[in-house]
Amino acid sequence: MTWKDTLVAIWAPTTDGKGEIGTGFPIARDLLMTARHVVRSEDRDKTKPLEINWLHSRESWSALCSDDDKLIIWECDVHDVAVLKATRPADVEGVCLLSPTRPCDGAIWSGAGFSGADTKNGVQEAGHFCGRVMSMAEKDAFFQISAIETSPDTEAGWCGASGMSILVNERVIGVCCELPANYAGKKVSVAPVWQLWKSMGCHESIRDALPIFGVVEQLRKKLIDVIGRIRLPDDVMDYILGRIAQNKGFGVSEMLQSNEKKVHTLVDAISDMTPSEVFGVFGSHAISENGDLDEHIFAFVQAIAPYLFAANGTEVSVIIEKARSGGALVTDVPIATHTMAEIVVAAAQNRSVQFLARQAEHDLPPGAKLIPFRPFFRNDDQSGVMSAIIEELRHQYPKSDSINGLDFEAGIVNNLSRSYRVENSIDRISAVKIRMSIDKKRGGSLPYMAFILSDNENERGHILASVRNICETLPDLTAVVLDPRCLDADLQALSSFP
Repeated sequence: MTWKDTLVAIWAPTTDGKGEIGTGFPIARDLLMTARHVVRSEDRDKTKPLEINWLHSRESWSALCSDDDKLIIWECDVHDVAVLKATRPADVEGVCLLSPTRPCDGAIWSGAGFSGADTKNGVQEAGHFCGRVMSMAEKDAFFQISAIETSPDTEAGWCGASGMSILVNERVIGVCCELPANYAGKKVSVAPVWQLWKSMGCHESIRDALPIFGVVEQLRKKLIDVIGRIRLPDDVMDYILGRIAQNKGFGVSEMLQSNEKKVHTLVDAISDMTPSEVFGVFGSHAISENGDLDEHIFAFVQAIAPYLFAANGTEVSVIIEKARSGGALVTDVPIATHTMAEIVVAAAQNRSVQFLARQAEHDLPPGAKLIPFRPFFRNDDQSGVMSAIIEELRHQYPKSDSINGLDFEAGIVNNLSRSYRVENSIDRISAVKIRMSIDKKRGGSLPYMAFILSDNENERGHILASVRNICETLPDLTAVVLDPRCLDADLQALSSFP
């Protein structure tokens, strides 16, 4: 499913006996985000409950909790955003992923909502919009976006789109809130999602509203432990802390004599930094001729990168939630590279990243726990899915002359059996399952899959069905389907990775 499959209409009864429609979108399994004024309007009739309708569900409209104060679990009147509790239908999957990162000026956005202009013959339909992002000052409550070509040209035409998600590169950067005057519907004011990650006078951190982020404090403790185990020399610790302090604009007290205090100060400083910000601070330290300092910097970044992605984004929550339900086949996380897959999976497994050695300076390295059997499917009408797998295997295992055909699921099990040294077991699948369960309980690193599918529907269906069977058999195995459309976003996030 894509984010458009999760579109939600919100009906708010008003005191005049009528009501107003708005748009919402899921940010966790049973949580919806929308504009606050959609659910807290001045003429809201509180004697009647809000109702919602998941556009692409077979279920019809359903009433929410009649007590708005219990229903709304997080809100900010300055940024005009609210989060509601709402049980989703069984036939709708997926969430909209929140971005903690400020978008580039001029980036292309997309969105969908229930605008007044999309009411036809009395039936409300969803409208689809796009345009470009405009920048904002750090203290502004909203940023603006331009709406092009297909946008409504009146305020009435936009009514109902309030609360719709504004996305760049498949991630939500904002929530549609209001129209600036005198622009004939060509500009829209949007609440910045990246401003919601930090606690401010007008709101707590949005992380506190997301179920998965109950583990943030645990991750913080894990990070303190991990940095401690790296055993950075005093001069390296001072250098790292100094660079972070310079970036954050605070001074490092000379009273911080003990290494323990330095670690705690460092963790406090980076807790609200995005991965791109931290990579930018240390991005010049590629392992080359710079000696020990670069190796220490690289070890430090590898330790903290998963924490940053876990604490400042929602991709990790998707993987963890699916893993909890057993058989984590993840098809709706917008990442495109094996490097990003390793960072996100490492965060979900609550561990440091583990990369294979780079073959060249600017390579994006794959994870060491990526299962060696990793098919890359091309969009090639001349090559069927089996021949694509065989071609990839021949590339990886050039000395083998027996690769003429294979069973995809058996190939995965073979690799896992060798990895866990149980290839001679009578029941290899059970043996692998037990070993993975033990590793998980011990907090160890678990193998995972990450691959790109063909655009051919038959090929996609064949492989997805096979991988789904594997994940159901081995519930601690994570399989991530990479999305080539997100390559630019990955490269931007990793552009300064040491």
